[in-house]
Amino acid sequence: MTPQLLRTPFTDLVGVRHPVVQTGMGWVSGPRLVSGTANAGGLGILASATMSIEELERAILEVRSRTDQPFGVNLRADAGDAGERCDLLIKHGVKVASFALAPKQELIRKLKDAGVVVMPSIGAAKHAVKVAGWGADAVMVQGGEGGGHTGPVPTTLLLPTLNEIDAARIIIPQLRKEWVDEIIVVDGARRRCHAHGVGHQHRLGAGFANRCHELPQIARQ
Repeated sequence: MTPQLLRTPFTDLVGVRHPVVQTGMGWVSGPRLVSGTANAGGLGILASATMSIEELERAILEVRSRTDQPFGVNLRADAGDAGERCDLLIKHGVKVASFALAPKQELIRKLKDAGVVVMPSIGAAKHAVKVAGWGADAVMVQGGEGGGHTGPVPTTLLLPTLNEIDAARIIIPQLRKEWVDEIIVVDGARRRCHAHGVGHQHRLGAGFANRCHELPQIARQ
């Protein structure tokens, strides 16, 4: 097991060893990738938008059979069965619910009452203020380079604006430690996780780094 080299408020919040999140990518972020990431010490997130609710439950159970580490599920807040999907997360003890869009205040309350960490994606400082006021535990800051789903502002410009507002400091605590290069281990294979890019996000104030492209390569089983 790779020792924890960098502790942040995010690692404490969700119980992972490394402040690295494997994002929920449709048709890519399935049980093998999510469990591989979790076993390596990061936060793996299942992509549920491309799954039926029955497929999602089977995927959650498969992840559970592959790891005893925390993981999350990404949900579409505008899905007609979003409430039922949240019930599945609560039923199976999923640690984190991430959202592609801001969930309704009632959904946030329901998940938090059950001990689930709520982490919506945002693309503007005002979105962070809104979901913080609704009780979100963290936000996933996604710039325009992440596919344009949250708006056109790039992450390098978005993160500093979030660090300047009090509400965002609650959910995106600034990191006050030096970044150290880290090696993560998946199934005994030692792979380097682009520390320069991850470290740059931390220096901008992020409590964790969201990685899309590297982790599918390191978590294949």
